Amino acid sequence: MTSRFLLFTQYRYKSYQLGVKQLLEHVQQFGLIVIFLFYTAMPGLVMLSFLWLGKVVQFNGQVMGSVFHGWSLLVLQTGLLLTMRSSILGMSFRVFQRSIADKLTRLAVDFFLLLLTHAPLWLSFILLVNMSVVQLSQAKHFIAFITLQLILGVVTLYRPKTVVILLVLSFAMIALPFMVWVCVTLILCGLSSRLHIETKNMNSIEVPSLKSAYGIWAVWCLKHKLKIIWRLLATIILVLVFQFMQVQRPDLNEVLAPLGTSLYFFVWLTLVFSSRDVLKCNQYYWRSIELLKPLKRSFFVLHALVLVFTWFVAVVQFAWPIVLWFWMFGIPVLLYLAWGSARRLALGWCCMLVVSYFI
Repeated sequence: MTSRFLLFTQYRYKSYQLGVKQLLEHVQQFGLIVIFLFYTAMPGLVMLSFLWLGKVVQFNGQVMGSVFHGWSLLVLQTGLLLTMRSSILGMSFRVFQRSIADKLTRLAVDFFLLLLTHAPLWLSFILLVNMSVVQLSQAKHFIAFITLQLILGVVTLYRPKTVVILLVLSFAMIALPFMVWVCVTLILCGLSSRLHIETKNMNSIEVPSLKSAYGIWAVWCLKHKLKIIWRLLATIILVLVFQFMQVQRPDLNEVLAPLGTSLYFFVWLTLVFSSRDVLKCNQYYWRSIELLKPLKRSFFVLHALVLVFTWFVAVVQFAWPIVLWFWMFGIPVLLYLAWGSARRLALGWCCMLVVSYFI
């Protein structure tokens, strides 16, 4: 029994390695961005993560601020685990796994690979181990936070939509007064049930029969709403991160503005790669019903409006630095590059970020 469990674990680990390798091959398309952000800035990112966790540990009379930081970390870990979920569970061979291992064995290996992937939990555990007994007695809520990290990690593997809904509702509970939160909850419940019915009805439709270009994009947004929701959550996380850095170092606002704006733009520019397939894979169909040009036009208009709104968020946060106008006028160029390929976007994005620091 033990040898069979070990063999299954080795098999799942090999499958996990294969999934990670395939994921890295996709990431290599953004090689310049990965090198620029992660390899050169990795020590700073690790230190920032520990500072972030420190805000969760220490209330300092600012309970809401600590809760916000904890919520942000949970959103960050959810995004990481959603990205790695297919590799952790071995989704490509999930049905085959049922024929060679019982449910308990599969769950045990799932949990092992979850712990292997859960980097935010590692950081929390490292901080917990290095805390003294006195500090632990004053920060019992941090142990509860680590437990919540683990529980949400497990739920993310098997019920990802539930985690997203919980994070959205918890944000409403934190950010809004009680009565407003009640109204928002009722609206969200009504919309979610309506969207569920509409999406279920649309699952059998390969090509929408709508005659309006904007209507077709509305249908696409309904069918891929999770892609939009996680980008909204990622934008909120980035805003909170840069707000935290502004509070710590207000003298670095001119340095943070180009980096923050570029990251806000990058989060939403990646949506182009998902939505452009609607046009590129079905262009002959759209041309046959004379909707290809209207769809292309509406495609660029909608993405430009999203980026303009993102730019406005950056303007409000960083208080109108002149360099942001450079990013505003660069929106058409970035959209053109994103339409072409991921490599072009990566090169153009890095060039714009570098040039923005010389303005």
